[in-house]
Amino acid sequence: MREAQLQQKMVKMMRSLGYIVYKMDPTFQRGVPDLLVLAPGGETTFLEVKTPAGVVSPIQAQHHKQLKQLGFTVAVVRTIDEMLDVLP
Repeated sequence: MREAQLQQKMVKMMRSLGYIVYKMDPTFQRGVPDLLVLAPGGETTFLEVKTPAGVVSPIQAQHHKQLKQLGFTVAVVRTIDEMLDVLP
């Protein structure tokens, strides 16, 4: 499955569970995580969706580090199960 297809499935599932999900715009800022997920109760999670063979680029890793330093949850997810494990 391609990354875009996996991402679509994840977004559909998260929305069905009551999360608000936004696709981040990489044309505005390269390397930002793919998805911004807003959970009931006000928790915010950034998800980077990768296929099993996908690799996080150095600029993506830098953005993840910065977001984590600010206190956000940031995760690289490769499966629906990984996504569900990360969500609050």
